[in-house]
Amino acid sequence: MPEAAQPTALATRRPVLAYFMLTFVFSWCCALAAAMTAMRVLIAWIYVNPKSVLLSQLMHIRSTSSLVVLSPARISALLWLSVALIVLTHGKTLTRQSD
Repeated sequence: MPEAAQPTALATRRPVLAYFMLTFVFSWCCALAAAMTAMRVLIAWIYVNPKSVLLSQLMHIRSTSSLVVLSPARISALLWLSVALIVLTHGKTLTRQSD
């Protein structure tokens, strides 16, 4: 009787590679969503409080360029720390409080 053909190394690694790519893409997309949500909160706060469209646009430029240079996972934590700091100092409404 002929022996059964042994699977090649590529055939045995294919599910592992697919799993790795799926988890990598999912985690990257989650990190990107988290970073963009925090960035939008910061941009909205900058627009509402100083009422400056120019500062908002400069913040948007910075966010776009930083995502090109850095990965979303690295920048997401820093952005959420910035949001937390603003919320702690200015309140949850993110608008200017009247005295």
